[in-house]
Amino acid sequence: MVRAIRKIKRKTAKVIIKHRKYYRSRLTAAQDKKRRKRMTAFLLGLAAILLLTPWLLCLRHKFLESQLSQEEVSVHQTLHTIANIVRRHHNGYPEYCKKKGHLLVNYPIVFTEMFKSDLIIFNTTARKNNLTPAGIMANIQREFSSVSEKAIQKEFKKLTNGQLKTVDGKAIRTEKELCQYIDENPKEWINRHQPAIKIMQEAVQSLQVEE
Repeated sequence: MVRAIRKIKRKTAKVIIKHRKYYRSRLTAAQDKKRRKRMTAFLLGLAAILLLTPWLLCLRHKFLESQLSQEEVSVHQTLHTIANIVRRHHNGYPEYCKKKGHLLVNYPIVFTEMFKSDLIIFNTTARKNNLTPAGIMANIQREFSSVSEKAIQKEFKKLTNGQLKTVDGKAIRTEKELCQYIDENPKEWINRHQPAIKIMQEAVQSLQVEE
């Protein structure tokens, strides 16, 4: 940029000197003064353009960076929304049920299989944004594990009042029995959580649109 400015100055000076020599003898003092004013205005305008152009380009670059960062933030938030719901079903319920004396084996497998395509999109988008699915899940675990556990506990207490029954008509009255019911009826348990599942799937769809 500095070299370009110097080059323009040299060429401009040569033009001024050439024209000055040719017209000096023919111009009056007033005409020469006007000519010099016009040339000065031209040079100032040119200098302003040369100075403002890099600044405007810099602003444009910063604006584009800002727009990109906002898009990245939006994607990260969407990924964490999905991860929070996935973790509750794939990890939260098994962890809670294990504490209550029943190991969920079937439920996490069925959940993963039912939403396999959604999880693939989640994993792919995470890696495209320099994140790892395991890293996102770890963040959710660190930030929301206690909140999730309390929510599951509250949910289970509401369902162990005898109103929910097993296939053979037996009323479920303990959390361990509810865990057994979940593992034996995974699809029915997933259907009970349709609002959250819908949020997860809509979030996945938004990732596809952004791509």
